[in-house]
Amino acid sequence: AAPAAPGGRVQPTAAGARPVIVHGLHGMSFTDTGSRASFYLFRALERAAARRTDHFVSVGYTIRDLMLAARVGHPNQYRIIRSGMDIDRFRAAATDATRRTATRRDLGCTAPVVHDGPQGSAGDTVLFVVVARIERRKGQHHFLQAFARALESQPVSSHAEIRAAIVGEGAERTACETLARELGISDRVVFTGFRDNPQDYLAAADVVCLSSEWEGVPQSLVQAAAVGRAAVAFDVPGIREILSDGRTGIVVPYPDIDAFATAIQTLAADPGLRAEYGAAAASINLDEFRLATMVSQTEALYRELVPRTE
Repeated sequence: AAPAAPGGRVQPTAAGARPVIVHGLHGMSFTDTGSRASFYLFRALERAAARRTDHFVSVGYTIRDLMLAARVGHPNQYRIIRSGMDIDRFRAAATDATRRTATRRDLGCTAPVVHDGPQGSAGDTVLFVVVARIERRKGQHHFLQAFARALESQPVSSHAEIRAAIVGEGAERTACETLARELGISDRVVFTGFRDNPQDYLAAADVVCLSSEWEGVPQSLVQAAAVGRAAVAFDVPGIREILSDGRTGIVVPYPDIDAFATAIQTLAADPGLRAEYGAAAASINLDEFRLATMVSQTEALYRELVPRTE
């Protein structure tokens, strides 16, 4: 097949022509959170690549819109196909009280969570969980700074112990562990390393946090919705496709550490609000994020772009 025509349709040619080129977009290569030099360089490279790309597959509408606004390709080149995952595995974890209590105890929580509906802790510990690779762009250093500020200004009258778990592995782990010690919060933060059961940690959380500098559509927030947990995240592109401020959690301006700390305090102090946000998150229809949906949509696109000739 040959390059796409102006309308975005692939035109068949004789055998030996170059293959159809499909470009998957899971995030932006140029963002406002990076340097100006990298922004202009990668935008230019994306524009150049788009001239030889037949179709873009984007995990989110925000990425597509930002790419089009930057004059990368044209609308008919784009298709939205979400990153697929086993949603049922996360739904099941949310209802397994035994595993949830065991995971919380492993993380040092002083009392097991007691759920009233999808969420709502009657225990003595409010657990904030971050699930992500530990790398600079995922912003665990931002979360640790916000968590430390939240602890510093926690009301004396509050009886809740606030703890955090950083689930994941990566190049910045040692730096983040050092930062936690420097901030004086290492006794309140557990670094679990890589885990192949993120559903258990998300289900054990009272609140799921994400402090990324940029995203596509973050899987951990989709998974937080699947287990029915309130969430807090920076307002970077893609976040609002799954996290609704004031309905399923709190979205704060990037990179406002004080605002993130305030969100932590707000949710730590109000189990009713956590329950409300968690219930709203659990009610989201996540069928478009199912693995089977992704596979069927991807297969359909490939058959459309390269129709059988036999």
